Amino acid sequence: MKYTALILKNLIRSKRRTFLTVISIAVSLFVFSVLVSIPTVANEVLGATASSTRVATHNKASLVYPIPMSYKQRIQSLPHVEAVVAQSWFGGIYHEVYDQFPNLAVDPDQVGAMWPDWGISKQALDEWNKIRTARLVAPNESEVWGDIHNVQDDAQRGAYYADVRLKLAPGADADALIRRIADDPRINLQAETEAEYYKDQSVVANQMRVLGMVVAIIMAVGAIFGAMNTMYAAVSARTTEIGTLRALGFAPYAVMTSFLLESIVLAVVAGAIGIILALPINGLSTTFGNFVTFSSLAFSFRVTFAIVIEALIFAAFMGMFGGWLPARQAMRMPVVDTLRSV
Repeated sequence: MKYTALILKNLIRSKRRTFLTVISIAVSLFVFSVLVSIPTVANEVLGATASSTRVATHNKASLVYPIPMSYKQRIQSLPHVEAVVAQSWFGGIYHEVYDQFPNLAVDPDQVGAMWPDWGISKQALDEWNKIRTARLVAPNESEVWGDIHNVQDDAQRGAYYADVRLKLAPGADADALIRRIADDPRINLQAETEAEYYKDQSVVANQMRVLGMVVAIIMAVGAIFGAMNTMYAAVSARTTEIGTLRALGFAPYAVMTSFLLESIVLAVVAGAIGIILALPINGLSTTFGNFVTFSSLAFSFRVTFAIVIEALIFAAFMGMFGGWLPARQAMRMPVVDTLRSV
């Protein structure tokens, strides 16, 4: 049985009902595509920037409590420590008050040794060390760095840091060093690997992503019921047509397949529209700032080919679930009862 012409003809039979169903599914798939295109913040950062050889230390009481400057020398004297960079957080505003970014004051001398995998050029580091009043934009434009001594003086901040990062020598035991820092009575510090530090930082962002996915699923369920209502109305309006097809010898499963394919095609077309609406955000970058850890994460939306396929498959399942019961009802309608309406 050739379904294509029949499906296309039936889809445009009730234009208003089809349009409303397409809109509801398209909006659901738009939200789904946007949310899926947001990488899990912790995973992206851990994969791109975190290192098992770097350790973040901060005050045991809280991340908002400062660290005395004298602690830096004590941390630097620990065994297997290759580089130490102290930093303090300062708020930054880009054009508008609501458009804020982290402005960090750091030790410029060991930035290259601390983050060699961040791709910071030697020329940029040399110029920054030469012009101490300059600023260095971190990779992915996630934050701006300034010389900690100049920035602290300009801001009239006290002699303290927000946190201290340290880089271990290759082969060093990070867990042993973390325990040693925690047990050292001279410094009231808590240490954790950079991976754990970023994971703690991104908890809120990931919770928002999960909440968004819950909203998308709720919208998808609503769209499924919308598609189901459309297909039930189609079955009711085409009772005579179903009876005629059955009288001509079409099997019940052929009728069922026709309605089911119609629902799936409707959902996939709507899904394609939703994906097209999501394409403009592809590559759009945004920053998630954490004002507790005094740092931020920059990530970008990525509507990849894999996401497009996932969204279309999701749309097909929406169409299948929405059309299953109406198609089953069409299949089970007695031929005699359908022909009585002729």
